[in-house]
Amino acid sequence: MKEANVARAYAQSIYTLGEEQGVAITDELTKLTEVINENNDLEKTVIKIYPKVKKLIDCIKSQKGCYFSRITGSGSACIGIFSNMKNAIYAQKLIKLKYPKYWCAVSKTI
Repeated sequence: MKEANVARAYAQSIYTLGEEQGVAITDELTKLTEVINENNDLEKTVIKIYPKVKKLIDCIKSQKGCYFSRITGSGSACIGIFSNMKNAIYAQKLIKLKYPKYWCAVSKTI
């Protein structure tokens, strides 16, 4: 399972960063790994009704540095979590070229 391996690698990189900064973030890593490995039941239903959503999720997922992509819990947006801001901005440019009528933004998690 590719996503599980990526989740572990990402969690380990965050854990290492936390150790370097003297921050205990084991609980946060557990939460992140759970989110990455969760299934979104709404997504399955939305994809059956709107196959274009699957194409968009796959497009986001295929971008360099994307850990995972899916629709949000409410189904209002497709999102991708990227390894760094540079990859996210580059992916945004490519996605805007492929889907010029779709709204696309890069943001930073807090």
